[in-house]
Amino acid sequence: MKKIDSHSQTKGRFLGLEAFHWRWIFILFLALFVVILERNQFQKIEVRIRNSLKEKRSLEAELLPLKLEDRFLYRLERVEGLAKEKLNMQETKPDHILR
Repeated sequence: MKKIDSHSQTKGRFLGLEAFHWRWIFILFLALFVVILERNQFQKIEVRIRNSLKEKRSLEAELLPLKLEDRFLYRLERVEGLAKEKLNMQETKPDHILR
């Protein structure tokens, strides 16, 4: 009769699980770790996008009054009036236009 060595029965086992099972547990743990890292990255990017959209809205709000002021300052009637008053310019005569 062969004597069964208790050490030979547990060879390749740890806590009652075979090495094959440990590989799958390790792969599942690694996959879970990757998913958690990706989710963390996704949340960071989401926060950055949200902050960028807030900044964009605030800059657009600042831009609207500037556009209105620009339209006012470059109105042709206003520019002609300032040119006549401050620069003593005169209306262009037809013979001054070169063709």
